[in-house]
Amino acid sequence: MSENQLAKYYNYYKKVYFQYDKLMKLQKEFKHKNPLLDFKIKKENIIELFGSCYQASLRGKFEDIIQIFGWPCYIGDDASDDRKVFVEWVLEFPSEQICTIYNYKNGYNYMGENGISVFDMEYWSIGGHNYEVINELKRILENTKIKSIKIINEQ
Repeated sequence: MSENQLAKYYNYYKKVYFQYDKLMKLQKEFKHKNPLLDFKIKKENIIELFGSCYQASLRGKFEDIIQIFGWPCYIGDDASDDRKVFVEWVLEFPSEQICTIYNYKNGYNYMGENGISVFDMEYWSIGGHNYEVINELKRILENTKIKSIKIINEQ
């Protein structure tokens, strides 16, 4: 392996490590600021996700999204066996609709050194079994003080 290739790999792994390190530090400091919002974070029974698909996109920064939806349910290899997803929230609304918010094919885990840090991601996919999850998300976003997050590319 050439010195140039070694330097390239070193820089890539340094970026990936920095992202994980920053995520772990942020998680320790994290306090969910909207405990009264009308949804539950789901980490079990994810079999309910089968058959869900892309419904729209969400534009917003990671730091703002966690203020509304809490800490992601899945990060890194826990989020996706094929590494297409790095960060994912799984939400259940009172209507029992299941919604996912996730990055898709743009993180370091999928794109290598050409990937984007989770802290620089601005576009997220919204998944669900039907369009009702978008209406539920709109309702939640209307009731928060963080107005920088928008639903875009509705189907």
